[in-house]
Amino acid sequence: MRAKRVNEFLMGIKVDMSNAFDRVEWNFMLDVMRKFNFCEEWCNLVNQCLSTVSSSVLVNGVTGYQFVPFRGLRQSDPLSPYLFILCLEVFSRVISNVEDSNVIHGIKMGFNALSISHLLFADDLLVFSSTNFLEGENILKLFTNFSNASGQLITFEKSGIFFSTNSHQVTIDRVSNTLGVRTIALNDKYLGSPLFTHTSKVNSFQNVIFKDAMLAKVTWRLVKFSNTLLAQVMKHKYYSYHSLLNSEIQCPATASWGWKNINKQMPKVRNNSVWVVGNGKMIRIWEDLWCAEVEEGKRNITKLQFCFQTEMAEMVSIISISKDREDQLVWKLETKGKFTTKSLYNQIVTTGQQVQQHERETLRTVWSLNTMQDKNVSMEMSPRDPVAQ
Repeated sequence: MRAKRVNEFLMGIKVDMSNAFDRVEWNFMLDVMRKFNFCEEWCNLVNQCLSTVSSSVLVNGVTGYQFVPFRGLRQSDPLSPYLFILCLEVFSRVISNVEDSNVIHGIKMGFNALSISHLLFADDLLVFSSTNFLEGENILKLFTNFSNASGQLITFEKSGIFFSTNSHQVTIDRVSNTLGVRTIALNDKYLGSPLFTHTSKVNSFQNVIFKDAMLAKVTWRLVKFSNTLLAQVMKHKYYSYHSLLNSEIQCPATASWGWKNINKQMPKVRNNSVWVVGNGKMIRIWEDLWCAEVEEGKRNITKLQFCFQTEMAEMVSIISISKDREDQLVWKLETKGKFTTKSLYNQIVTTGQQVQQHERETLRTVWSLNTMQDKNVSMEMSPRDPVAQ
């Protein structure tokens, strides 16, 4: 974590929740659903599902006595993940509310970017704030109040904290001691991936394979789901006044390592996606690649011919525009129009094979040329430029 301004000190807390599903209080769960305006009939059905369960323990293969639990969600039940998400939604809203009240301050990726106070993935939680003793105490109170209400147990011994590189050691020690958590090292991982990238990016991800197709998937999601948190943060920082599909977007030298790699995959996404016309509001007619399902319709052919060549004007004239249907970006490599890593991977492999074949044919042609026998000819070759100029 790097602070962009000299007087900006930041910290993040990786929270470990012990046996998260097993510790959910049923009364808390039911109160949450009622607060979210679930009908009483539904709440009663969920209560029956929770409270009518009995369990037993196998000891040396022999079933022991049955007992009835009084809290917890069954992890094998398909309903349980949704109930658990509702529980953590409460915690998420509490954190957002205290940030709005300036009790804690999240981090920003750019001057006008959205503030990020926390990230949730299942039962994994990251909380961000300014590095100071007061905000450390406020976060501790948040954890304590949520634990008391929901039954969740935050294991501070297994949790960790990290700070921006400009933070003072005295403040780091004081905040760490207040929260009772260890300071995370640079080589620690979160969900199997490194929490930090440092000077050697290869060392950071030496055990993680990043395929071009996987990075392109991230790029596709930024375009397709532009309202997500990641998409909004990236837009504020790197392409505030453009569409992500715009080829004019520049990648600044100061951009993050992650964005530079995502940006490299933009041509693959741009060349393999196309807009299907709905109401036409999202499509830039001269910049975007677009088409439509052909249906009967009439347009002012004279005006169209003024803007387009005759053949193109005729194609545009039969496009049906619907005010009730939004424009849709589709993936050309799949018949259903949905992005798949497999389809792009296959294209990359096929293209690579074609390039290699072209290089082999070029070399074969070069070496078959009838050149002077009494001269030594030397050539330097690169993988992408078979014959040096």
